[in-house]
Amino acid sequence: MDSPPKIPVSWLARYIYCPRQLFLEVVEGVKVAEDSHMVKGTILHDILETVFNSDRALLIKVTQAMIKPEYETLFRDKYLDKAAEVITRSLPRLRKVGLSPAQVLEPNIWLLGEMAVRRAMQVFTFARTFGVYSTELVERIFPKFQTSVFLESEKLRLKGEIDLIERYQDAVVPVELKSSSAPTSGVWPSDQIQLAAYLMLLGESERVEKGFVDYLASQKRVQVELNPFLEQEVWRVRDEIIEMIEKRKVPGAGERKNRCRDCGLNGVCFGKSTS
Repeated sequence: MDSPPKIPVSWLARYIYCPRQLFLEVVEGVKVAEDSHMVKGTILHDILETVFNSDRALLIKVTQAMIKPEYETLFRDKYLDKAAEVITRSLPRLRKVGLSPAQVLEPNIWLLGEMAVRRAMQVFTFARTFGVYSTELVERIFPKFQTSVFLESEKLRLKGEIDLIERYQDAVVPVELKSSSAPTSGVWPSDQIQLAAYLMLLGESERVEKGFVDYLASQKRVQVELNPFLEQEVWRVRDEIIEMIEKRKVPGAGERKNRCRDCGLNGVCFGKSTS
C-alpha cells in the first residue's frame, strides 16, 4: 500500500501568506510568471548557499603568518567572487526579466561584506586563541555549515529543504534565510510556520530546541522556539492543505488588497481582478 503523499514545507508558508494563491498553483495548475523580485531573491539565496559551502576551502587557507586585515580580505574577496560566479550562471534568467548583473550584485555588496567581516573575525579569534590553522582549524572550529538539507517524514507527512544548519559542539540550529525585511517585532507568520515545521522534521533524528530566521534586508536574526501551540498550528495548516487538495476546496479571497494587487495571479484569481 502506497504511503500518503508528503506536503512540502514551503506550502505551509505559502498557505499562510495566501491560501487562494496556493490553490490556484497546486490544484488548478496555474503558474506564476517569474518576475524581477522573485529572480533577485532566488539568486541571492543561491549566492549565500555558495558562500557557506566555500567555508572549508577558506579555512584551509588560513595560516599562522596572517594578520587580522588579511582574514577580512580573504573572506570578502571570496564571497564577492562566489557572488559573481552565481550571477554569471544566472544571466539567462536575468535577461528574461530585464535585470542587469549590477542590479543584483550592487544591492548585496554591503550584505556580503558584513557577512565576510563577521566570519573573518570569528575565524581570527578562534585561530589565535587555540593556535590552530589550516586543516586543523577546519576540524576544530564551530559552527560548521550545511546548506539545503533535505528532510522528510512519513509520520509528519512533510518534506522540505532547510536553507542552513549551523552545527555547534552541543547544538544543532536550523536557519531560514529570507531576503525580505523583518517585521517590527518577532517573525512573519509564514516564516514562523515554515521554521517550526523544519524544527519538527529535524527533531525526529536530532535534538533541536530552536532555530532562527535571518532577515537579510534588515540584517536581523530572530529566534523561534518550538512549543506545543506552534506544533498544533503546523498540524492545522498541513491538514487544511491536504483537505484543500483532496476535496478541491476553494479558499476564500485575500483580505489584503495591496498584496492581491501585486500578485502575479491577480488577473486569473477565479476570473476576477482584485485590484
